[in-house]
Order: sequence, then structure tokens, then C-alpha cells
Amino acid sequence: YMPKLCLLQIATPERVALVDPLAGLDLTPFWQVVADPSIEKIVHAGQQDLEPVFRLPGLRPANLFDTQVAAAFIGLSYQAALSKLVRELLDVRLGKGFTFTQWDRRPLSAVQLRYAADDVRFLPALRDQIGRKLDELGHAAWAAEESNALCDPGLYEFDRDSDYLRVRGANALSGQGLAVLRELAAWREDAARQADLPTRSFLKDEILVELARRPIHRVEDLE
Repeated sequence: YMPKLCLLQIATPERVALVDPLAGLDLTPFWQVVADPSIEKIVHAGQQDLEPVFRLPGLRPANLFDTQVAAAFIGLSYQAALSKLVRELLDVRLGKGFTFTQWDRRPLSAVQLRYAADDVRFLPALRDQIGRKLDELGHAAWAAEESNALCDPGLYEFDRDSDYLRVRGANALSGQGLAVLRELAAWREDAARQADLPTRSFLKDEILVELARRPIHRVEDLE
């Protein structure tokens, strides 16, 4: 249910580091940097990256620059992949990435380590390129506001009164169907937490919507 933190990938203009959170290290200094408003952190599509900061040390990230978010403010496609931005702005082609891989295996392979390093290696250079274009267009403040919206704790907590609307297909339901969906979504969240499974793996959105559209009145009919 809660994502397992298997690897930290960190880059500065001088160094790339991979840190193993499974090795029993004290990561407090790292989390403190992420929460320090005087230090800018560069991420790409960073919402998933930030979730552990709220959950593990209980801190709130601050001062973010999300290259995917910011790229939209200089006229590049919304939700552009990292490889696309690196190719377009830095003329570098990244190797093919992993759709799925076992980041909790030890030791990690040389290919895994290279991919993990490349995932952050070019972020400082991307930030510089995008930052210059933002300044030229006068859009830097907009990009900063949208990037730092990722620091809102509400993004990382289940809200019974609104998150059911994120269920795929919810917009096709009537008022009564939405009311049923709200209760089903709240039940699914609790059940997935108890089973320690990702919410949508525990029960697919499509099933929730179908149950909300045509409620089941007998346990036997759930089959």
C-alpha cells in the first residue's frame, strides 16, 4: 500500500550519488535538505518522489523546481518525458529506461545503476536551460508556483470527500452513483491499507464504477 523506498538518486553540477536506503543509513540530513526552503531541489514529475518525505520523516518539502512542470511554461509539451526534454534541450539521448525493475534487489546490476544515475544526471543542466527561457518569457514565477504546489500535503493523503472523483469513469455517473462511489472508494482505501496492496491493484477503478452504476444487493451477486 505504501511505496517501498529502494534507492535515492541525487545529482549536483559536480557529482551524482546513489544512496541505498535499505542499508540502515540515517537519512535525516538528506530529508532536512529536501525540506530546507533556502535550497532549491530539482525534480522531474516529482510527486511520487516527494511522497516518502511526508510519510517517513514527517517533513514538508520546500523550494522545488519540477522540470516537467516548468517545461510546459516555455512551450514544450505538457507532461514531457525526461528523455524527451534531455534530447530537445541538451541534445543528449538517454538509454532505454526500465518500465519495471527490481529496485530492491541487491546488488543492483551495472545497467540498473547507470539508468538510476542518468535519471538525475542531467537535471541541473535542464534546470539552467529551462530557467533561462522562463526568464526570457517572464514565466518564472508561474513555473515556481506550479512546482511548489507539489509541496501541498493534501496531495499525499486520501480525502474521502473528494478523492473518489479521481476514480477513472467517475464523471459518467449520476448523483446517486457518485454517492455510492464515494463510499466504495473509502472502503477500498481502508481495505487496501490493511492488505498492504496498491489501491488500484486491490480493486480496479472499473469495478468500483460498475458497482456504483448498478449496486449489488446480495453478497452472492458479487461473484
